[in-house]
Amino acid sequence: MPKLALGTANFGLPYGISNQLGQILPDSVADILQVAKYAGIGCLDTAVAYGRSQKVLGEIGVSGWRLVSKISSIELGCGDVPGYVSRQVEIILRDLRVESIDTVLVHNAQDLIGENGDQIFSELQKFKQHKLISKIGVSIYGPSDLETISSRYPIEVVQAPLNVLDNRIERSGWLKQLSENKIEVHIRSLFLQGLLISRELQRTPLFQPWYKTLQQWNDLSDASGKSDLVNCVAHVKSFDQVSQIVVGVDSATQLREVLDAFSSPARRVDGLDCGADETLINPSKWVRS
Repeated sequence: MPKLALGTANFGLPYGISNQLGQILPDSVADILQVAKYAGIGCLDTAVAYGRSQKVLGEIGVSGWRLVSKISSIELGCGDVPGYVSRQVEIILRDLRVESIDTVLVHNAQDLIGENGDQIFSELQKFKQHKLISKIGVSIYGPSDLETISSRYPIEVVQAPLNVLDNRIERSGWLKQLSENKIEVHIRSLFLQGLLISRELQRTPLFQPWYKTLQQWNDLSDASGKSDLVNCVAHVKSFDQVSQIVVGVDSATQLREVLDAFSSPARRVDGLDCGADETLINPSKWVRS
């Protein structure tokens, strides 16, 4: 069964369209970490791009956690790609106040697909050879990125979206293929930044173009007799090939609600798949007025 991992974007940024609290204060972060550790969550997912997230974690202390971080996208016109990658890893280790880290992901898959890919991966491998990194992976928006990346680089971890509206990673066959090749699959976006569990948010003008789709999801969820939260978690839990499910929360109370949902049986939500509509399933494409 997949294990929960704690996403930390809102520890350093006012992350997520449903986020009403802004960036979480360090005391609240400490409370969340305490609840997570007590519940047996062992992995923290962070990134250089998450504002002060890594510094906050480093100040609180991350001893005993499995740490996954991401290097930011290569800056346009960067003349020293290896140097840039090296500085990014050094920032990760410095901010988290650790001597090594379990996994470093390339945050933008296009960086590996593009002309800088070989230099990026080669530099990360040097850190791995020096035992400062245990695993190298990539964060993707969709499975189409994997054809090129997997043929060029021996990646060990893939982070990808998966939720009741977006089953592309499974439908494409890549979830099975990655698992068969012993590549870890970490899943994010199971709540689609909270959209799937907030009917109030669904009713805002931004999401009116997808009213029928979201209503179909609500009807299916209601018919199950379970909450939207439970159904979202149960759906992703039903994919045995998933290693980690990354969940971000705004408070210790919210984390307890997710933990309660995670204790429910796995159950696939069938009849929904909007994988062809990236304007809905990819939050970076949401156009806010």
